[in-house]
Amino acid sequence: MWEQNRMNTATLFRTILILTVAIATAHAGDRDQIAMIQQHIVEAENSGDLSLLENLFMADAVYLNPEGPPIVGERAILSLYEFMFRRYQWESEYQNEDLTIRGDSAGINGWYTYRLTPRTGGAVQRDENRFEWQFRKVEGTWKLAQLIYGEPVDPRSRVPDLPRPTGKYAVGIRDYFFTDTSRPEIFTEDQNDFRDVAFQVWYPAQESAGAPRAYRNLSMTQAAATFLNWPLFSNSYNVFVVSNSFSDAVAQRSTGPYPVILYNHGYGGFTTVHQTICEELASQGYVVVSVSHAYESALLLKPDGSVKGFDPNNQAYRDRLAEAGGSEQEELKDRIIRAGHLAEQEKYYRQLLVKSPRHQESVQVWAADNRFVLQKLKALNDTDPVLAGLFDLTAIGTIGHSLGGATAGELALTEPTVRAGINLDGFQFGGVLESELQIPFMFIWENGRNSRLPVNGNDLFFQKSKAACYSLVIQGFEHTTFTDLPLFESIWESPELSPQGLRAIKLQKAYIVAFFNKHIKEIPEPLLDGPSQKYSEVIFKSK
Repeated sequence: MWEQNRMNTATLFRTILILTVAIATAHAGDRDQIAMIQQHIVEAENSGDLSLLENLFMADAVYLNPEGPPIVGERAILSLYEFMFRRYQWESEYQNEDLTIRGDSAGINGWYTYRLTPRTGGAVQRDENRFEWQFRKVEGTWKLAQLIYGEPVDPRSRVPDLPRPTGKYAVGIRDYFFTDTSRPEIFTEDQNDFRDVAFQVWYPAQESAGAPRAYRNLSMTQAAATFLNWPLFSNSYNVFVVSNSFSDAVAQRSTGPYPVILYNHGYGGFTTVHQTICEELASQGYVVVSVSHAYESALLLKPDGSVKGFDPNNQAYRDRLAEAGGSEQEELKDRIIRAGHLAEQEKYYRQLLVKSPRHQESVQVWAADNRFVLQKLKALNDTDPVLAGLFDLTAIGTIGHSLGGATAGELALTEPTVRAGINLDGFQFGGVLESELQIPFMFIWENGRNSRLPVNGNDLFFQKSKAACYSLVIQGFEHTTFTDLPLFESIWESPELSPQGLRAIKLQKAYIVAFFNKHIKEIPEPLLDGPSQKYSEVIFKSK
């Protein structure tokens, strides 16, 4: 018996020894892999060789410097390195203090010193900081999951949340993607390619116990940056910005159905560029449908979160950009603003429309996209598991920015179901010049194009309108102020929303909600009775 126990004990010790050696050997292999990754980072930073960084990061890796927002995604991190390598001679050194491996996770921390010498002259930057890297093992291969320099903080602490809506309703959101088989796609030569149309719907919802949706997902940030020719790292932090919208939330039916507002973004934009306004309107008891436009939007979002992205070098899009920024067109736009009387403004407008045939075409394409969306909304109002019965399709408004604003004017003119509309800083392409608006409309204009002459470039249409009409010029606004972009204009210096951006959004919410309340819901709105002391930067006219 004693001999048997001794043999069992010896067998147990041998087993433990074998396992210990195996674990040590495995950890040695893990340590070698992790050390190789660090070596590649050091060599890349000191040589400027971007190829050394390939396949080192997880697809959703996060990079965080002592200042600025997080950089999210392998492609965004590589774009940051590329940006830095072009501008600086980089010298770096790492001193490791600790390496831990636990299962499929590992971490290194220590001290990091660097020296950045501008390639074109300028002050040399030097610093020393703590660093902390986190790794994940995926299918036997270690990759970097998170790189934090400076104090170890949650990357989410370095970005703000979207400002909260002020209405009484929680906000739900749903995504839709359809193909209009009645319309061949004019931006491609494929005879079998038909028009894809995607749209997002914000709606009054019941309070949700879940987490709100991220402002944008990684696929959206990458597609937007690619199309708009931004560095991929510049907007990747959007994935950590928390919105106020809850995916597929239970609709608030007790006070429905609700008026429907069609939103159209500016040229090259996408459906969430003005999400603060969409959320605000939904919180106030509207259903907001933001429409995207294939090949002229940066992306189409699909219900599964994936995107259909577009090449900004497609010829039709490049031709339209060239037309928009052409010297003749720009001169005519300035003359429209500087015109001394309406006849002169009309003359220059006619010349602008003649010189802008592609924009004229795009307005008609975008208007057709909206009509297709209206058809789909009728079907969804009957069959959608979340939104059925929620739309009041007898009370439709429209709003848009830039070319989307021109589309709003075109829909106000040609779509019988539309009862009111707003053009945010868009020259009024389309057919409105040859007619008069018959429904309430608001033209809101910035004065950044000519700060010394705060004139609404659409005063001609304001004066010709046969219904209630408003002309607002907002001093201090620029073209992009009619998006969410100003909220994040100081993101590289501070994780807080820009005070100027917050003021701009607050002002827009006030006038947009007041307009639709008055002309869709028939609620009196004193803000539209005349100039406001609260918003003294607004030059207000009405008729």
